[in-house]
Amino acid sequence: MRWWQLLLASNSMRWWQLLLFAQFAHAPSSGPGTGGTSVVLHSTEAVAACQFGTFNVTASPLTSTTYGCTTPSALRATAAAAPRPEDVFAAAILQGSAWRGGDGVVHLTTTRSYEVTGTLLVPSPLAGAASAEVSVDFELFVGRGVLGGAGFSVSLAPLGHTVVLADEHGLADGIAVAFLPLENRVVVTFDHKVVASVNLDGRSREVCDHYNCGNCAARADCLRASARCGWHEAARYCFATADELPELHVWRSSTDARWVKVGVSVVDERLTVVHNGHTYVRALPIPGWAALAAAPLTPAHPESYRAGAAAAPWYVALGARTTLDTEDYYVRDVRIRQGGLVGDAEVAVEARDASGGAVAGATEVRARARR
Repeated sequence: MRWWQLLLASNSMRWWQLLLFAQFAHAPSSGPGTGGTSVVLHSTEAVAACQFGTFNVTASPLTSTTYGCTTPSALRATAAAAPRPEDVFAAAILQGSAWRGGDGVVHLTTTRSYEVTGTLLVPSPLAGAASAEVSVDFELFVGRGVLGGAGFSVSLAPLGHTVVLADEHGLADGIAVAFLPLENRVVVTFDHKVVASVNLDGRSREVCDHYNCGNCAARADCLRASARCGWHEAARYCFATADELPELHVWRSSTDARWVKVGVSVVDERLTVVHNGHTYVRALPIPGWAALAAAPLTPAHPESYRAGAAAAPWYVALGARTTLDTEDYYVRDVRIRQGGLVGDAEVAVEARDASGGAVAGATEVRARARR
């Protein structure tokens, strides 16, 4: 993971200073997200510290006009965020039938509730451009009811107010991933438009994987897809050889213990959706997401926000709905990572003098979070 990169500001009149220094002194252009990389600044005035975002690092003089600083981690530089699951739940807003049990499990719907919708809303930990690079991971239990109820959704969307219910279709103002068991579909929408639709049970006419061995046209692809796929060299086709995996992907469970991991991530405006090890969507282009995620939000009903929530540019929403067919939809261990822990994210880098003021003679740079 490489989280920062020195960038030249387009409006800087001193761009050549960094260019020449980097060329002749081999200054690094990027470094790992854990920090610890030495960076050199060229300045005609004394530099006491380098400020990465909001975090100051003591500068060491190298020559009369150059100073060295060691990069902090992306988290310390506010180029990334990774709140603990307990902090995610502390910031969460529960709507509709959703409630939190004493074991840290959020019950969105239960088999005892007919015609209800439950929603978990979590504000984006980061704001600005860095917030567009995000991964949401959690554990999900679906079962003990009838056919999966109406369904479940994961949304990344701006909200004009926090009194909102996300049902099985999600929040269409942003990215919504809808798991629809009655239709056997996973549908992805962005800005009210459907951008992908695949089978919930994993069957496909195009994908080559462990549920679709017959779609693998080459021997290498066949053998790479799964241990249950075998290659017939004479006939040159791929076929399922064993029952090591279910014939179809399983969405719901009839047992109490079957929790599965779910992951939804957006990196470089490309969406990936994984459920219990099966990838429904891989690197699906979502053009326009970065601009939407970074846009400042003007709440339509600011009075509906609880204290501190209005600053969030967008929210993670987990939602489920039942009809006369009920189902248990439970979530736990929700983890959200953003910025330099996931993809690219920029943060300002400034040189500071001994009094904490900006050093006017220093080369203007920015730090970029890199994978």
